[in-house]
Amino acid sequence: MSVRSIAIVGGHGQIALRLARLLASKLSVTSIVRSEAHFPDILATGASPVVLSLEDASAADFTRTFDEASADVVVFSAGSGGKGGEERTKKVDYEGAVKVFDAVEGMKHPARLLLVSSIDSRDRSKPAPAHYTEEDIESSQKQWEWIPTYMHYKLLADQNLWTRTTFPWTIVRPGLLLDTPGVGTADVGRTCVTKGIARDDVAHMLALLVERPDAAGLALDIVSGNELLESALDAAIKGRLTEVYYRDAVEHGKGLPEARMAVAGLVFLKDSGMAYVERMRQGNTNPELKAYKGVPHQFASFDGTVSLDDQVTD
Repeated sequence: MSVRSIAIVGGHGQIALRLARLLASKLSVTSIVRSEAHFPDILATGASPVVLSLEDASAADFTRTFDEASADVVVFSAGSGGKGGEERTKKVDYEGAVKVFDAVEGMKHPARLLLVSSIDSRDRSKPAPAHYTEEDIESSQKQWEWIPTYMHYKLLADQNLWTRTTFPWTIVRPGLLLDTPGVGTADVGRTCVTKGIARDDVAHMLALLVERPDAAGLALDIVSGNELLESALDAAIKGRLTEVYYRDAVEHGKGLPEARMAVAGLVFLKDSGMAYVERMRQGNTNPELKAYKGVPHQFASFDGTVSLDDQVTD
């Protein structure tokens, strides 16, 4: 089904304003802001402004707003930017995000969610991702020392979303945000963490993702690069080049008895489940993996309706 309407939470943010300008001529765009003082800027983009405080409104208030807008996609682009102290950062970047997740779950027809997070959002008590270079690790250390509270609550929000299965979602993880003009090229997927990215290009990627339901279940980095953004994003989606938020599967897998892991082909988190199995294997456990194509999450309860052995894929 084609997307007709989107809602942007944090509508007065710099990425949100850019996104609204890109989409308002083609879609119905509702931009949610915390003050009527922001209305002129929202109206200038072609979007429709709505006042709703991320800190004070309830999840039910957001659900009602999303339903009234008939939102097919919800974009969470709010953020404290590390300003306002720990209390506000927690309220906006973590509790506010979770509130919106709950609101989407409560919709009559749950929307697809796009979450703007941050590059290098990860559990740093665990080893760095395998593709990180020494320069990436050094840059990661500096970023977490620079804005530790912001990074902490971004990570908690990402981890919370990663567990949600009642609506499709995609996490966008930009590098250092720049106000330079967008160039329409980028590296997307699993990237280095040493580069920045123009806000224009992040908004461009979000606009593309509005029409990419096949990106569900992915957490995609975006930094400056030389490949056309459309091509880079398409390759990342088709290659399932996602970062993974999980309990440490290497440690979790150590000492476990033999196990069988079943993955349903119609669940958008299937790639994350298969990635988890690979991590368990690194922990000296070798679970048997069976992937069942064409069946939903509840397939095991469909007594007699599906011949599971016939549905197994390689």
